[in-house]
Amino acid sequence: MNELTISDSNSGKRVHPYRWGVISGCGLIVACVTYTLSAFIAPAFRRICLPFVPATPVQMDNIAKILLAQRKSDCSSTLGPIVDLGSGDGRVLINLMQRKDLGFTRGVGIELNRPLIWYSCWNAYRAGMGRPLLKFRCCDMWKVDLSEFQTVVVFGVDSMMSELENKLRQELKPKTFVVASRFPLPSLPCADSIEAGPDSVYFYRF
Repeated sequence: MNELTISDSNSGKRVHPYRWGVISGCGLIVACVTYTLSAFIAPAFRRICLPFVPATPVQMDNIAKILLAQRKSDCSSTLGPIVDLGSGDGRVLINLMQRKDLGFTRGVGIELNRPLIWYSCWNAYRAGMGRPLLKFRCCDMWKVDLSEFQTVVVFGVDSMMSELENKLRQELKPKTFVVASRFPLPSLPCADSIEAGPDSVYFYRF
């Protein structure tokens, strides 16, 4: 049986169709890798550079500890809906939602990096969690209305904390809890904190 070939009109040579498949496949792989890498490089060109740095187990444990302590001190039956600003791969929010002793009613992760959103959804699926209890949104955290949430968690950088504090003051309702990891809010005194170097967390009650 004769093999099907494709003629290259420019060179006069015949190109095997499988070769076109390999070329197309390689092009698709390059495009996917470029798109994924660009999502991680793009933050460096934004007004406020907020790179993805995975939370450590110590950080996640400190966040849970400080929230649990506040829930007990306030005798709250629930910490209500929670939003994680800059949720990354979703590990912090998933961990908090799995903690039944914290009593969150629902969780929303806000992340601008779409590949991380996909990975977060996959992590949530593997953890047996999904909508409507837990969801991740690909959007700019500065454009999200925070008034619907009772608890806010944020992993920020020092250069953004002043602007973030202004946003929190304008949008949060009374008795809203805020946990800032790594960097504190610049002018608002924290109600509690766990000092642990890069794993430090700061708690605020609005």
